[in-house]
Parts: sequence; C-alpha cells; structure tokens
Amino acid sequence: MQSNLDDHTKRWRGGLLIAFLGFSTVIIGNIYYLFFVCLLLWLACKELLNLIKASKANPPSLLLQFLCPSASVVAYFAPSFLPIWLTVSSLLILTILVLRAFYGPKIQGTISDVAVSFLCLVYIGWLPSYMILVRQIGFSSGLGLFEQAGLFYALFALVSIVFNDMGAYYAGKAFGKTKLAQSISPNKTIKGSVGGIIIGSLTGILLSIYLAPLFHLKFNLLCVSVAAIAFNIIAQLGDLVESLIKRSVGVKDAGQTIEGHGGVLDRFDSHIFAHILAYYFFYYHHLGLFN
Repeated sequence: MQSNLDDHTKRWRGGLLIAFLGFSTVIIGNIYYLFFVCLLLWLACKELLNLIKASKANPPSLLLQFLCPSASVVAYFAPSFLPIWLTVSSLLILTILVLRAFYGPKIQGTISDVAVSFLCLVYIGWLPSYMILVRQIGFSSGLGLFEQAGLFYALFALVSIVFNDMGAYYAGKAFGKTKLAQSISPNKTIKGSVGGIIIGSLTGILLSIYLAPLFHLKFNLLCVSVAAIAFNIIAQLGDLVESLIKRSVGVKDAGQTIEGHGGVLDRFDSHIFAHILAYYFFYYHHLGLFN
C-alpha cells in the first residue's frame, strides 16, 4: 500500500514539473519553446536509440541526435523548407550507411540499420516538428499574448492530452478490467481508454467555448467536437505505437528521465501523432474553413 502511495506521489511530482516547464515555455513561445522542444527531442532520440540497441541494429546515432531536433529548428525559422530537410537528412543517413558498408568490416544487418534510422528520423524528427508548427499558426512578433491564435491552439493540444492521460489512468484504475491490447500494453484497459478519450475531448470542447473567446477565436461546436474526439483517439494511438516499440525489444520504459513517468518518450508519445491532426484542423480553421 505504501509503495503504491509513493509511486503515486512520484507520478504527480514528475507530472507537475514537466507540466510547469511545458506550459510556461509554450506560453512564452519564441525561442524558449523551441529550445524546450529540441531538448525533449534530443532526449527522446537518445532513448529510442537505446531501445534500438536491444534489436542489434546499429544506426548512425550521433547524426540522428543532431538531425531529429533540427527538424523543429527548421519548422520554427523556415517551415516551407521541411521537405528539403527531410530529403537532405535522408540522403545524409544513406550516405553514412553506404560509406560504413564500404569501409567497415561487414555489411550484414545494414537493412535493419536503414529501417531503424528512418524510423528515428520520422518518428522523433519530422512528426514532432508539428508541435512547433501548431504554436506558430498566425504568429507575429508584434502581437500581444491573447492575439496569438497559435498559443490557444497549442494550449488546446497540450491540455487535452494531459487530461486524456489522466482520465485514462484513473478510469482504468477505477473501472478497467478488460485489457485494451494485452500484448502491446498490459496495463491499458478498454474503459480506461474510453475514459481518457471522453475527458480529453470534453476538456478540448470546454476550452474552445470558454478560453477561445479570450483569443478572439470562435469555433463551430460540431466541428470542434469531432476534431477533439479524433484528436484524443490519435493521441492514444501514439501511446500504443511507442508501447509497441518497447514491447518489441522487451523493455517496460524508454528511460527514467521523468520521475514517476519513465522516459521523455513515455511522457510525450501521445503528442507525436496528435499534434499533426491539431495542426491541420487549426490551420484550416485559421483560414476560416471550419468557422
């Protein structure tokens, strides 16, 4: 019993710390949020590379630790160059692997190295750059805090996911019995998953009703409700994808960076997929499509 209380305390301590850092930097925005995201991605990349080592693959680790955070830098300063970043990064990875095959002692396992290298590049580089893109929607350095639409969009995504995670955790503890995906994530239950989606979706809807007007934003209730539900479903899909990667190499947590939560990748896996949907919904909303 005491052990469960200690674990719960650690979970709250670690969660509050990362929430403070995340929300404070997203509110301040600018280079501070970029630095925070890049730090997270560098740590997440190291964690994923450590997981990959258990599969006997040998990707170009140092190069990937540079390339993955650099996607967010490109997204911040020149988002139109992201396809070029992906092309150049892919060529760099392939070049390194080919040179290593030419001058290394053997080439066995190279196809695995290629596969996990591109997994890392897309999963920890390309996809998380949407966290920056969401915050940058409608951004101008001359705008006041409540005139930055991207700030509301980023808060919508972050707060919804936080409440999705909390809802899933506590609903699963209280009501969950039937496992959602036993082979992938033994602790997740169907009722926990549904509870998380409901709580996360309601949170997003309430934010669009009560917080959005402060940012001079107006949402069609039906559109934002559908988007919130889809957003929270995809957030849980991101969690399951990371769980699948961990289970494939027989590891419970990606790391121990965040007290009570495991690694950075364990904490932010839901954001990786969810921010993609958030970006496209809010981008087109900003253009007036869903008003």
